[in-house]
Amino acid sequence: MNRKQSRCYVRVSSLVLTSFWILFAAPLAHAQSKCSPAPSTTTTPQEVVKTVVDALRTNDETNSGIATVYCFASPGNKSSTGPLERFTLMITQGYSEMLNHAYSYFDEMTIENDTATQAAWLVAADGREYGYMFTIAKQTQGEFENMWMTEAVFPLRRPGKQGIGI
Repeated sequence: MNRKQSRCYVRVSSLVLTSFWILFAAPLAHAQSKCSPAPSTTTTPQEVVKTVVDALRTNDETNSGIATVYCFASPGNKSSTGPLERFTLMITQGYSEMLNHAYSYFDEMTIENDTATQAAWLVAADGREYGYMFTIAKQTQGEFENMWMTEAVFPLRRPGKQGIGI
């Protein structure tokens, strides 16, 4: 390879790497940098549930709380719920009672292998109580390997009310 071909190869390689960064890596890095707090290998399943519930309690007009909840949603969960915009609509239109609740309390968490479940009870300012069962799983592959993330959330009910009875 002569000097001219070598410089051309370097320029093309540089262009390919730059294009890859702009098209794929930069948006992913930007999306991850928006998550604060973000999933990590040191976050426990209990911390995931508490972080998510607290984010819902402190959601603001920019829906930053919902964005935090989305950050902790597993890849499988996101494939079902869609992108952040659709996820936000799902929460604001279908689960609005989760937003800006007055306080919460939790049942004991059950952990079996790489799956954890915990009931969270959210109490609205008017005293109404809403229960949700969180399923948290340790991810086994990909960019979130060994991180606990939310797989699913189901509404619970007290006897005589709508939802899954416990």
